[in-house]
Amino acid sequence: MANHVQSFDAISNTMLTVTVREQERSFTSHLDVICGVSSYFTKRLKGRQDANLNAITLDDVRPAVWITFLDWAYGRQTIDDLYSADREFEEHRVHLTELYIFADKYDVPALRQHIVDYFFVDLKAYQDEEADTFWRPTPIPKCIELAFRSLSSTSPLCRLFVDRFCVNFLNNITDNDNQQMFEREDLPLEFCMGVIHRHAHLRHAMIEGNMEVDYELNLGDYHEHGPDEDISKCSCQDTHDEDYYEESYYDGSYYDGF
Repeated sequence: MANHVQSFDAISNTMLTVTVREQERSFTSHLDVICGVSSYFTKRLKGRQDANLNAITLDDVRPAVWITFLDWAYGRQTIDDLYSADREFEEHRVHLTELYIFADKYDVPALRQHIVDYFFVDLKAYQDEEADTFWRPTPIPKCIELAFRSLSSTSPLCRLFVDRFCVNFLNNITDNDNQQMFEREDLPLEFCMGVIHRHAHLRHAMIEGNMEVDYELNLGDYHEHGPDEDISKCSCQDTHDEDYYEESYYDGSYYDGF
């Protein structure tokens, strides 16, 4: 996907004021920058002739989310730069989930992809040499609840949350993290069904000899590709949990119907 940052040579002087209903805060930015990354705002704002062309109100966006979006749209920060010492790490993950939901509603595909890339790495199992521990992180319940409440269960982020939970899930059900997850009553039914379908799908593949028990995820399975896009040229096809990846056993069918 192309870099979203535009040259200021190509940006007009037309400004846009966005008022975020929560706290009634207003933010002014270049119209071309906003429309350059979002087809939603392009359709809504480009070519308008009414007097309110330069002012809109968003009722469902928190100021912190809009500010992060602006920082990203102007190229001031990448997703990796967004972590703040003022924000707890779990709060940071929740913030990025809210940002993805924003990018889904207002059609900002490059931002969606960057957030998926972040979570793909953030939730990857890793060896902590100092603690002599192998960590298998799973999505935190608040992120799961937000994503499945606001997005389609077939969206890349929801699919990634299900798949990361399955690949990193420990066999020992008495593990504290896993036990706490299953004791929660607020986990969305769609997520729970996704995990069940995913495990059944994988078990069948393993029994048939089409998949190893110690399998890896492929980042390309969570990228959005257009019908005319040459997927083989996308760098995501070479990005896996490890430096090698033999076969992507993924067709998305286990997400259908729940």
